[in-house]
Amino acid sequence: MKILFLRARKGIPDSRVEKEIYSLSKSHDIELLCWDREFNCRKIVKKNIKIKDKTFKFNYICIQAPIGEGFKKMFFPLIHFWCKVFVYIFMHKNEYDVIHACDFDTAFPLLFIHHLPTVVYDIFDYYADTHKSPKIIDKTIRKFENKIIRKSNAVIICSEERKMQIYPEQPQNLIVIHNSPSFDNIAETALEVRKNITRCSIAYVGSLSEERFLKEIADVIISRNDVELHIGGIGVLEKYFLELSKKYDNIIYYGHMEYKDVLSLESQCDLMTAIYDPSMPNHKYAAPNKFYESLMLKKPVIMMKNTGMDKFVSEYDLGYVINGGKETFKENFSSALNSLLTRKNEWADMGKRGYELYNNMFSWNEMEKRLLKLYEELPCK
Repeated sequence: MKILFLRARKGIPDSRVEKEIYSLSKSHDIELLCWDREFNCRKIVKKNIKIKDKTFKFNYICIQAPIGEGFKKMFFPLIHFWCKVFVYIFMHKNEYDVIHACDFDTAFPLLFIHHLPTVVYDIFDYYADTHKSPKIIDKTIRKFENKIIRKSNAVIICSEERKMQIYPEQPQNLIVIHNSPSFDNIAETALEVRKNITRCSIAYVGSLSEERFLKEIADVIISRNDVELHIGGIGVLEKYFLELSKKYDNIIYYGHMEYKDVLSLESQCDLMTAIYDPSMPNHKYAAPNKFYESLMLKKPVIMMKNTGMDKFVSEYDLGYVINGGKETFKENFSSALNSLLTRKNEWADMGKRGYELYNNMFSWNEMEKRLLKLYEELPCK
C-alpha cells in the first residue's frame, strides 16, 4: 500500500510524524508532502530524509511563513499552501492508496477534490480550539473540520478524552494513538549536556511559544541559584532564549535538535515540564509529548491542572501539578520546584511508577500495533 502523509510543517524534527511513518513503513510505502516555511520556491523540492535506518521521500512545498505568531500572520501563507496541496493531490491522487492528513491545515483542501483515495484524518490538535480567531471564523472552521471527520475513512485522536472534544461527531472507525515515545529513538549521541552538578536540571525541548509559560519559567530559574533550565526547539522565542542563555549561566539553550538528542538531553536532566496554558480550550485535552517522555525516561514532571494528562500525575504521584493560571504562575512554579527538591529522595520511585504506567497503558509498541491494524482494515478504493 502506498501512503501519502500530509503535514503543514517540515516533518522532521516532528516526533509523532516520524514515529508513525517509521512504524507504517514496516508494511507500506510512505511519502510525505510537507511545508517548509523558511523560504519561497515555485517548484516542489524533493529530498530523501533518513529516519533511523530507513530513507523516506519528502516533498516540500516552500512558502515563507512565521511559526507560532498567530492566525492573522498565517492566513495568507496558509491559503497559498492549501492551493499548492490541492494542485498536488489533484494531479497525483491516483498514485496513492491512502492519504494520511495530519490536522485541519492539511486536510481542508481534500474537501474540494472528488474521487480521492482512502483518507485517514489524524487529529494532532482540534484546529478551532487551538487558534484564537474571530467567532465567525471559529464557527466556520468547526463546520469544515467536522465535515472532514465525516468524510474520512478513519480518524485518529491522541487521547480518549478527545472523543468529547470532537463530539457530536462519532466516527465509527476511530482509534487512539497516544504521543508515546519509542525506545528505538534512544540512541548513543555526541550531545554535550552542560550541567552544573550542584543544581537541579530541568529539561524542555519543543515549541518555543508564549502559551507554554516559558518566559515565566525562565524568570523563576534566573532568580534562583539551585536550578538550571536546559531548553531547545523552534518557535517565536528562539532569539529570546539565545540571548537569555548568553546573559545567565543557568539558562542553557540548544536550538533545533534531532529527536534522539532531545531524549538524550531529557534523560540526563533531573526534571521535566509539560506545561500548557489552561485558559486555551484545546489544552484541556492536551496529550503532551513531554508527559509521555517523562514516563519512559523515569523523570518527575511538572504540569498545569486541567491540561489533559495532569490527572495521571496527581493519581500516581509522578511529580507536581500546578493550580491557577498565568497571574500566579511564577509563584506556583517556584513552589513546585521547592516541593520537588524537598522530595528528592522520592524521585526514583516517581520515575518507577511512571515507567510502569508507560508500559501498561502508553507504550509505543502497543500504539504501533493499533496503527498497523487500522491500515490492515482500511477499505480499498
